[in-house]
Amino acid sequence: ITTTHTVTTTTTSPSNSGLSNVKTKKTITTEYKTKQDSKSAQFAYLTVPGKENTVRIWRKTSKHQHPTLELRSAIVRHGLVHVLSADTNTSVLTNYNDLLYTTNVVVGTQQFAVDLDTGSSDVWIRGASATSTDGSTGQAGQSSFNTSDSSVTNTGQTFSTSYGSGSVSGDIYNGPVSLAGISATINFGVTTQEQGFNSPGDGLWGLAYASINQIQNGNYVSGAGINSLAFYFSNSVDKDEGELTLNGVDSTRFSGTISYVPISSDSYYQFDPTGGSFVVNGETIDFAGSTGAIADTGTTLLLIPNDLADSVNKAIGAGSYSSSTGLYPIDAAIISNGPIVQVNIGGSSVQLGPKEYALSNGDGTYSSGISRIGSLGDGGPGYIFGDVYLRAAYSVYDIENNRLGFAQAVHPTD
Repeated sequence: ITTTHTVTTTTTSPSNSGLSNVKTKKTITTEYKTKQDSKSAQFAYLTVPGKENTVRIWRKTSKHQHPTLELRSAIVRHGLVHVLSADTNTSVLTNYNDLLYTTNVVVGTQQFAVDLDTGSSDVWIRGASATSTDGSTGQAGQSSFNTSDSSVTNTGQTFSTSYGSGSVSGDIYNGPVSLAGISATINFGVTTQEQGFNSPGDGLWGLAYASINQIQNGNYVSGAGINSLAFYFSNSVDKDEGELTLNGVDSTRFSGTISYVPISSDSYYQFDPTGGSFVVNGETIDFAGSTGAIADTGTTLLLIPNDLADSVNKAIGAGSYSSSTGLYPIDAAIISNGPIVQVNIGGSSVQLGPKEYALSNGDGTYSSGISRIGSLGDGGPGYIFGDVYLRAAYSVYDIENNRLGFAQAVHPTD
């Protein structure tokens, strides 16, 4: 999906320049990755902070089980993982049916629940005066930014950003932002208009590289000095906690070893898929082409070249591709007895079960979470490894060493 981003800046010219106040507009066209199922656009964004902190990710549940002090001590004593932070350094990430995730952050002195996205880089929060024509604003329980907050300043700039399923525009502010107690002072957006964001969450928190920021000086990851992040995503059916670990890994969350591939672009978290393959019921289906691949927590689906998607879904037992939904229907029986889909990337072999790749349509029917990249791959990466894959994989974004790592995630019911 091609998206355009317009940033309008008003500056005051020097009195001797012979110019009045100058307004400049910058329009940037980029490839963004969003996904849509038969019901509505679905998002799942993911986040980052920095300095040996662990962000816990869980569904809403009355049971919150934390590692015992004995387990924490043993992990540290044997050097298995960096020290797990106390609860003051963690952030709950609420899972909405494996499609949307929100977590609490602080912007200025105010707290919000935001969507977290490694497929974009800007931070924006809903403004108190924001309007929409589709219900993106004015929903019960939504919070909005109070611009009278004395800890932030209005830069006098405005922004306008279009995504594959919507758009936002508003004013640019500067001030402190914080996730899991890790703070940075950056520029961020406060919306005045929104379209296509009629889902839980008070804003969007981008975590990709600064090179794709549309709001200048608005990159949280570089501002917070993050060296690496590692994700364990829970499946909604397991009702367990997920976990984001900063500047380390949690070896209790994966089996085997982490295998790394080089990051090939400092825009998205991109790598070369050459030599990769799927294995289903003993049949090996090689990756086709080498147009690049992205590990993207901001995409729900696992999107691959069209012919490859047809072959994988046929091996799974899915029905024919539907151009109206952009998905492959699958029988409900696959939930309990569907085949394992093994994904080989570099030296890693990650196994996806039905609880990862079978997505509920909300009406008793199901669709495969592995689908065609379609026009989204035109002129850009041909593979987007979204949450369907990332829930099965423990993934490490080693920014300092410019590499991505994958290992088999360990879930409670595995």
